[in-house]
Amino acid sequence: MKKLYVAIALAALTLSAQAQDGLTASQKAAAAAASTIQATPETVVAKPKPQLWSHGVKSSINFGQTCLVNWAAGGYNSYTLKGYIDGHSNFKSEDGQHFWNNRLQIDYGMMYTADKPLLQKTDDRIYLESKWGYRLSKQWYFATDLGFKTQFAKGWDYKTPTISDGLSKKEITQAWKDARVLKSAGLSPAYLDLAFGIEYNPWDWLSMNISPLTGSMVAVSYDDDVLRKNYGMPAITDDADNILGYKSYRMELGARLKADVKVVVNKSFSYTSQFIYFQNYMRNWNHRVTWDNRIEWKLLKYFALCLNTSLLYDSLVMKNVDKVDDLGNKTTISVRRGVQFMESLTFGFSYSIESKKK
Repeated sequence: MKKLYVAIALAALTLSAQAQDGLTASQKAAAAAASTIQATPETVVAKPKPQLWSHGVKSSINFGQTCLVNWAAGGYNSYTLKGYIDGHSNFKSEDGQHFWNNRLQIDYGMMYTADKPLLQKTDDRIYLESKWGYRLSKQWYFATDLGFKTQFAKGWDYKTPTISDGLSKKEITQAWKDARVLKSAGLSPAYLDLAFGIEYNPWDWLSMNISPLTGSMVAVSYDDDVLRKNYGMPAITDDADNILGYKSYRMELGARLKADVKVVVNKSFSYTSQFIYFQNYMRNWNHRVTWDNRIEWKLLKYFALCLNTSLLYDSLVMKNVDKVDDLGNKTTISVRRGVQFMESLTFGFSYSIESKKK
């Protein structure tokens, strides 16, 4: 009887071992599959990095020419060449709390006419802006604004000289040079403004900056008394307080209002405008107004029609006027220049580069 029990126990153990082996094989396969799945690296979709900087450059070159042959109505052959560069580099933090906008504009133009043996300057401007802002609310920022405006080369007012017969071409050219009057020079004048205030951005196309504390410096470093007086600077002989003989700058403290408009209707048509009003605290009734406008209309892929206007009023900018009394005696006096205005309509090659948004 004991032998029968032993045989049954051995048979049960054998069957259990065989079942154990079968389950172990299937479990090993499942474990191997699970291990493979765990070993496979999980695919992680990387978030695109935010584009904090945006850059762009817009440029244009315009050429004009007029040719007259035996033209009864009169006139002169003329040639004009103008160039323009407008570049920007702007930063905006990921959370939108900070921004830093930078812009550089350069204009330069030349003209030659047959009635004057000299190459004349028509456009000359360097304008650099840098503005930092910190968000106070959805549309209001605390802002610090730095602006610098000047020109490259000398500008002249060309007076017609008295030219006698028999002069050579070189002598005629020299007579024109001697008769011209200096109106500006490189860095003379130069305007530097540093403004502290608040900025209001109700829409993407409009920003208004109100700066009750604005420091301004007007520099005229050229040693020409007439040029210095034209921009509200004392003559060299009248400025004995400076150990170098004269001061090359005038400091101002005041308030400033600045408005910028940038409207892009489509890829072919855009309009930009900037208005600045500055009131000087240090001199009564001394204020300065500038208003610049630019309209660009692309007619073809690389050609555009561009209209520029500039308005300037500075109560300290003077001009010389000849006054003749009843006896025929002529004297030169300085009077306020009044509102200055410039307009330019050009058509020519235009090319733009803008950073792509990611």
